[in-house]
Amino acid sequence: MSDSPDIQTHGLHRGIPTKLSLVETQNDVCRFPQPHSLRRTHVLFLVDQLAELGGGERALMQIVREISPRFHCSVITFRPFLHPNIKALLPVPVVVIPLTRTYNFGAIKSAFMLRRYIDYNSVDIVHTFFETADIWGGIVTRLSRAKVLISSRRDMALLRTKKHDLAYRFVGRMSDCVLTVSDAVRELVIRKDGLDARRVITLYTGVGLPHSSDKNTLLHLRCQMGVPPDAPIVLSVANILPWKGHSDFLQAAALVHSICPSAHFVVAGASSDGALAAELLCKRSSLGLDKCFHYIGSIASTWPLYQIASVSCLLSTTEGMPNAVLEAMSSGCPVVATNVGGTGEAVVDGLTGFLVSPGNVGDAAARISQLLTSSHLACSMSAASIRQVAEHFDLRQMIARLEDIYDSTLRRKSL
Repeated sequence: MSDSPDIQTHGLHRGIPTKLSLVETQNDVCRFPQPHSLRRTHVLFLVDQLAELGGGERALMQIVREISPRFHCSVITFRPFLHPNIKALLPVPVVVIPLTRTYNFGAIKSAFMLRRYIDYNSVDIVHTFFETADIWGGIVTRLSRAKVLISSRRDMALLRTKKHDLAYRFVGRMSDCVLTVSDAVRELVIRKDGLDARRVITLYTGVGLPHSSDKNTLLHLRCQMGVPPDAPIVLSVANILPWKGHSDFLQAAALVHSICPSAHFVVAGASSDGALAAELLCKRSSLGLDKCFHYIGSIASTWPLYQIASVSCLLSTTEGMPNAVLEAMSSGCPVVATNVGGTGEAVVDGLTGFLVSPGNVGDAAARISQLLTSSHLACSMSAASIRQVAEHFDLRQMIARLEDIYDSTLRRKSL
């Protein structure tokens, strides 16, 4: 582990970034250089892990990349294994404070490390992402000299137990502000965690302009996936997780394939659940889709996939506000998605895409087939999707609003 190239932190020699072993990270985490004398607001982002990049992790990295230079950003995570492309995706080094349990002696040691980091580096704002960062990180933050604690809530509390509910109710009252990715998540947080509605703010995820690839690059991508140059593609961008609706997507693909035999289906996402991934491969074979249904794993950028896709499909059983849907809409790729969580706040049914009920495979297949067989409908929804994202999910507007939230919360705490 000490030779891992993925664990990075600020070096101790004139602030030059260096690669440190896990032991060195533990010993030196509180001795990083302080921000410059012309002081910027220091925002520390706490995130559970950066090994597999889902919507929340990518949103965090997007904030760090796009936020104004008047904010000094740091990132701390708790798992020592980082995504291989993390250096390219994040413009700041990642500090690892190892945490395997939140209630043992190691957690106490890690808590002291985090507190020392916050205090020594004069962190102004701690912004947390996901369960461990929200709860454990929130408590440690309140024991430090950080002025502001902000929590991001991105889901419909799918994996929360009664223990987590109690912890979130406790920590939620410590937070100066709770940011939610949709009104659906906001309503759930207010009701479930008993929070003051004035401190819970919906901040839609912002989407930047899509990155265009040239024709040869797109043809090469098709070739790599085993998709013919002229075949229509139905794309699903989602890690292999039980609530992402992959089994339903396979069943819908079988129905669509019977109507549009030239169609190919592509799933881009990490195999987060190995057992489920194996089950899906068996199901693909039993449905006779081995030659036209492709699992390509996690990729650094999904923009080229949206360029070559005819339809984007997400049949999740729960979502907060799916990045995959917003990115597809920004690219002008018509969407068929389940009407869960905040998805309906982005997709206007019949205008910017189609919404279907969770588990309604037949309806999903019919809507996908409708888009594949009607170029006029697909073009109309493509244009409407681009307008919808520009008006309500623009990245620059989201970053500007987040900066205002940081500034106003910090001013309020300084009075």
